[in-house]
Amino acid sequence: VFPEAFFNEPYFTSQVPNYINYGSAGEAMAHELFHGLDYTGTLFNHKGILNQPFSNSARAHLAKQVNCFHQLLDNSLIENITMDGATISMEIDKRITVNEILADVGGLWAAYEAYRRHETIHGPEPLLPALNLTAYQTFFVAAAQPYCAVIDDLAKIFLMEVDEHLVNDMR
Repeated sequence: VFPEAFFNEPYFTSQVPNYINYGSAGEAMAHELFHGLDYTGTLFNHKGILNQPFSNSARAHLAKQVNCFHQLLDNSLIENITMDGATISMEIDKRITVNEILADVGGLWAAYEAYRRHETIHGPEPLLPALNLTAYQTFFVAAAQPYCAVIDDLAKIFLMEVDEHLVNDMR
């Protein structure tokens, strides 16, 4: 299910170059599609019935890829937060966030490749005059924009404990 917000501002508007829409709406939609290929998604068939349509070898291959990815990210999933003069070192529980991390990375990759195909077919689009960025750089800015938020340290600790998503600045 795609929320209606994906098809409206600020995620999508016809008044901007497509690299912005692919980065924002495209990434968000691809993220949701990739949930069909995460650890939970691979347990269900195309009708949403729990019957593990993927083979054990396919799930083992997914586990191997995820383990490799986690090794690359290990140091990035630790956040040091200072509160009342004490530093708290918080480590993200990868078992809880694995599906969201897979969807984030897979969605970003799929949206980027889709825009590259679009550009190959339709040619390059004009750059935004106020920014000294390429279309690809602006794509990534658009993909990151929904996660820009000011979250105080106490809220960050809470979110790191209860949410399966990485906190916004880690995403």
